Amino acid sequence: MHPQIIQLSQQQEILEVVPQIVSTLPSNPHGMIIIEPSGSSITIEQIRELRRDLQLVGKANRTILFHSFEKATIEAQNAMLKMLEELSTTHMFLLFTTRIDAILPTIRSRCTVNTHFEVKEELKANTQILEIISSIRKGQGLAGMSHPLMQPTSLDDARNLLKLIITALHAQLKTGDPWVSASLRKALELLSLSERNNINAQLSIDLWLLDASRRK
Repeated sequence: MHPQIIQLSQQQEILEVVPQIVSTLPSNPHGMIIIEPSGSSITIEQIRELRRDLQLVGKANRTILFHSFEKATIEAQNAMLKMLEELSTTHMFLLFTTRIDAILPTIRSRCTVNTHFEVKEELKANTQILEIISSIRKGQGLAGMSHPLMQPTSLDDARNLLKLIITALHAQLKTGDPWVSASLRKALELLSLSERNNINAQLSIDLWLLDASRRK
């Protein structure tokens, strides 16, 4: 999943919103890392310690959640930028803030900026995509055709759905499963067709489901 900056209107919202978003995350056997300000700021030492922890787990994906990221020092944010560049395809980064203007433009450009409601909906959809992919790999792929998520009402919906599929499959490439790489190529091909308006919205999703199911 693309790194997320989640805008909140006030600090109190963090305590209310974080549990809601965490409940929508896919089950992660390797756990979640929560970074909070140490005193008045998030320090470069905390970012360095986080990097060491992530190096120890290797390719085992983690979810890293930052409380009050607007309190990160400039040095910490610069170190964080390098981490996003190198590790965001393996790990999920969620940066909560009440002041997006306090976050470096270079970090903002690396992230998707959402309200908590938008990111909650995206995480929910991402979880459902992972469940559908899992069912296909178990030989139950055609059941995905009846899933409400897999029934886009517009070409924009279909494109967004294909992007979620591509992100989920890309994260699984490290398994070395030929099915993953073949299904990823098919999703990329269909996304290209949809972006040229050369395919019907529902057909683009059905073709991916049929192709992915046939390969199993």
